[in-house]
Amino acid sequence: MTEGIEPARRRLYLAGSVVVFAGLVFQISYGVAGTTPGSIPLLVAAALVVLTATAAMRARRAAAVAGWVAAVLLAADFGGAVADRFGLLGAPGESGVTWGSWTAFTAYTGQLVPWLPAPLVDAAAVGATVAEIVVCVWLLSGWRRREAGVAAAVVLAAFSAAMVTTVGPAAVAKNAVFLLLGGALVLATVPAYGGFRVRSAAPAR
Repeated sequence: MTEGIEPARRRLYLAGSVVVFAGLVFQISYGVAGTTPGSIPLLVAAALVVLTATAAMRARRAAAVAGWVAAVLLAADFGGAVADRFGLLGAPGESGVTWGSWTAFTAYTGQLVPWLPAPLVDAAAVGATVAEIVVCVWLLSGWRRREAGVAAAVVLAAFSAAMVTTVGPAAVAKNAVFLLLGGALVLATVPAYGGFRVRSAAPAR
């Protein structure tokens, strides 16, 4: 299973796989109640679940391919969210559009951080947008995959914490945020270039 992965990667993998499993249970429970993710979050989550299973095997090439597929889809999810808030995916109220305008997005940001003074809500919206753009480009570059995966997980953890405490866990389920969070941690264990670092066996005497 994960014996060939260096200890730091193994710890990240175990943490990520636990969150992915918990996310699956969470999604199933809300799916039974009628709350299901949209097609894009569902596709990204499915790719990350496949990556979680593949990364547990010793098939380094399969894990590398699954890692790139997951990284591109996760980056597309971040990038799509940014495009949505600038109206590039359609106007507010259209099918498949969450915000459709910067004004709608800042209003939603205000819901997520109600404790912030009104003048700082715009700054929070800008900060979240910059973070998502950086993570999107970083994931696509393949550079320092471990740090990119962790950065994506941190952004998703911040979103999930804000959503659970304000708009409610159903919104988290609708966006499959827990699955994406766990999958981002697993992605951090799959090198973009090259294989896993395997510890050498002790020399024979």
